[in-house]
Amino acid sequence: EETSSKASEADLSKSLGEEPSSKASDDDFFNDLESELSGALSEEKGSGDDSSEDDFFSSLQEDLSHQMSEKPKVSKKEETSQTGGGGGQDLVKLKVADLKVMLKERGLKVSGKKSELIERLQQS
Repeated sequence: EETSSKASEADLSKSLGEEPSSKASDDDFFNDLESELSGALSEEKGSGDDSSEDDFFSSLQEDLSHQMSEKPKVSKKEETSQTGGGGGQDLVKLKVADLKVMLKERGLKVSGKKSELIERLQQS
Protein backbone atom coordinates (compact mmCIF):
# COMPACT_ATOMS: atom_id res chain seq x y z
CA GLU A 1 0.00 0.00 0.00
CA GLU A 2 2.87 2.35 0.83
CA THR A 3 4.55 1.76 -2.52
CA SER A 4 1.31 2.48 -4.34
CA SER A 5 0.96 5.79 -2.46
CA LYS A 6 4.54 6.71 -3.38
CA ALA A 7 3.80 5.80 -6.98
CA SER A 8 0.68 7.94 -6.97
CA GLU A 9 2.67 10.79 -5.43
CA ALA A 10 5.20 10.48 -8.22
CA ASP A 11 2.40 10.49 -10.81
CA LEU A 12 0.86 13.54 -9.17
CA SER A 13 4.23 15.28 -9.11
CA LYS A 14 4.68 14.59 -12.82
CA SER A 15 1.22 15.95 -13.62
CA LEU A 16 2.01 19.10 -11.63
CA GLY A 17 5.30 19.49 -13.43
CA GLU A 18 7.46 18.77 -10.38
CA GLU A 19 10.40 16.46 -10.37
CA PRO A 20 9.78 13.34 -8.30
CA SER A 21 13.34 13.42 -7.01
CA SER A 22 12.75 16.76 -5.25
CA LYS A 23 9.75 15.27 -3.47
CA ALA A 24 11.85 12.31 -2.38
CA SER A 25 14.53 14.62 -1.00
CA ASP A 26 11.86 16.58 0.88
CA ASP A 27 10.58 13.33 2.34
CA ASP A 28 14.09 12.36 3.37
CA PHE A 29 14.61 15.74 5.00
CA PHE A 30 11.42 15.47 7.03
CA ASN A 31 12.04 11.83 7.92
CA ASP A 32 15.52 12.74 9.16
CA LEU A 33 14.13 15.68 11.12
CA GLU A 34 11.43 13.53 12.67
CA SER A 35 13.88 10.85 13.76
CA GLU A 36 16.24 13.50 15.14
CA LEU A 37 13.48 15.12 17.18
CA SER A 38 12.11 11.83 18.48
CA GLY A 39 15.63 10.82 19.52
CA ALA A 40 16.08 14.13 21.34
CA LEU A 41 12.75 13.70 23.10
CA SER A 42 13.56 10.19 24.26
CA GLU A 43 16.95 11.37 25.60
CA GLU A 44 15.25 14.22 27.43
CA LYS A 45 12.81 11.86 29.11
CA GLY A 46 15.58 9.66 30.41
CA SER A 47 17.95 12.44 31.42
CA GLY A 48 17.39 12.20 35.18
CA ASP A 49 14.56 14.70 35.54
CA ASP A 50 12.47 11.85 36.90
CA SER A 51 14.66 11.60 39.98
CA SER A 52 14.00 15.22 40.92
CA GLU A 53 10.28 14.66 40.44
CA ASP A 54 10.50 11.51 42.56
CA ASP A 55 12.33 13.46 45.26
CA PHE A 56 9.64 16.13 45.20
CA PHE A 57 6.77 13.68 45.49
CA SER A 58 8.46 11.53 48.10
CA SER A 59 9.19 14.59 50.27
CA LEU A 60 5.63 15.76 49.80
CA GLN A 61 4.34 12.35 50.81
CA GLU A 62 6.56 12.34 53.90
CA ASP A 63 5.30 15.79 54.91
CA LEU A 64 1.69 14.74 54.51
CA SER A 65 2.12 11.52 56.46
CA HIS A 66 3.87 13.45 59.24
CA GLN A 67 1.02 15.97 59.38
CA MET A 68 -1.58 13.21 59.35
CA SER A 69 0.12 11.39 62.22
CA GLU A 70 0.09 14.47 64.46
CA LYS A 71 -2.93 14.76 66.71
CA PRO A 72 -4.88 17.90 65.79
CA LYS A 73 -4.82 20.54 68.49
CA VAL A 74 -8.32 21.45 69.64
CA SER A 75 -8.84 24.61 71.62
CA LYS A 76 -11.40 24.94 74.39
CA LYS A 77 -13.56 27.09 72.14
CA GLU A 78 -13.62 24.39 69.45
CA GLU A 79 -14.43 21.72 72.00
CA THR A 80 -17.53 23.58 73.13
CA SER A 81 -18.67 24.22 69.56
CA GLN A 82 -18.33 20.54 68.72
CA THR A 83 -20.48 19.55 71.66
CA GLY A 84 -23.03 22.23 70.87
CA GLY A 85 -22.15 24.76 73.51
CA GLY A 86 -22.04 27.95 71.50
CA GLY A 87 -20.66 27.69 67.97
CA GLY A 88 -23.33 26.49 65.60
CA GLN A 89 -21.20 25.84 62.53
CA ASP A 90 -20.24 22.32 63.60
CA LEU A 91 -23.80 21.50 64.55
CA VAL A 92 -24.98 22.39 61.06
CA LYS A 93 -22.72 19.68 59.64
CA LEU A 94 -24.35 17.02 61.83
CA LYS A 95 -27.30 14.91 60.76
CA VAL A 96 -30.69 15.39 62.36
CA ALA A 97 -30.45 11.98 64.03
CA ASP A 98 -27.18 13.00 65.71
CA LEU A 99 -28.70 16.28 66.85
CA LYS A 100 -31.66 14.42 68.36
CA VAL A 101 -29.30 12.13 70.28
CA MET A 102 -27.54 15.16 71.71
CA LEU A 103 -30.88 16.72 72.67
CA LYS A 104 -32.02 13.49 74.36
CA GLU A 105 -28.79 13.35 76.37
CA ARG A 106 -29.61 16.82 77.70
CA GLY A 107 -33.23 16.01 78.34
CA LEU A 108 -34.50 18.46 75.75
CA LYS A 109 -37.35 18.25 73.24
CA VAL A 110 -36.26 16.30 70.11
CA SER A 111 -39.00 17.29 67.65
CA GLY A 112 -38.83 20.07 65.09
CA LYS A 113 -36.81 21.25 62.12
CA LYS A 114 -33.03 20.91 62.01
CA SER A 115 -32.60 24.65 62.58
CA GLU A 116 -34.81 24.42 65.69
CA LEU A 117 -32.79 21.47 67.02
CA ILE A 118 -29.55 23.40 66.53
CA GLU A 119 -31.02 26.44 68.23
CA ARG A 120 -32.08 24.33 71.22
CA LEU A 121 -28.61 22.83 71.53
CA GLN A 122 -26.96 26.23 71.34
CA GLN A 123 -29.23 27.62 74.03
CA SER A 124 -28.58 24.76 76.41
